[in-house]
Amino acid sequence: MRRVPFLVLMAFAVAACATLRPRVPFDAFPERFDAIQVVRVDGTENGSPINRDFLVAVKRDRESVQMVFMDPLWQKALLKVAYGDGKYTVSPLVEGVVLPFSGEEIVDTARAVFLWRGTLDGTGKAEFQTIHFSVQIRDIGGDADCALPRVIELQPRALEAPRLTITTKEWTCRPHWQH
Repeated sequence: MRRVPFLVLMAFAVAACATLRPRVPFDAFPERFDAIQVVRVDGTENGSPINRDFLVAVKRDRESVQMVFMDPLWQKALLKVAYGDGKYTVSPLVEGVVLPFSGEEIVDTARAVFLWRGTLDGTGKAEFQTIHFSVQIRDIGGDADCALPRVIELQPRALEAPRLTITTKEWTCRPHWQH
């Protein structure tokens, strides 16, 4: 009779240990890379729901980040946003096109994500705050020298802004000597 409570206690302990996953330190994303991402925008604009996808070409070179947003069907560049030399630039590439988010906020948040260093939980996920968004990164892929999150969730801190889900489709890293 004494074995039944002991076995139940052991089963509970094993189950509890299985749910506790170690936290893993994450040192850094690569300083130089090119990536292709799909950005899904979900929210409302002027009371109407918006669900829209954009194809984004991302280029990081140390502190600089450049993002070109494209229409995924036509693969036509719509907007170029960048941060470099301490300043932001937002360049519409098609007249009259308005995107449902601030280009400056997006490139600022991208910089924060790619400069982030912290701890991943046992499932390979991390959450942190930027000025504009609550950020969740998960599913870090690639080798140690060229690792990027496959999924980045951006929940806006401002109630009226849309939520963004960013899926990294492919990427390459450049050596430090190559620009």
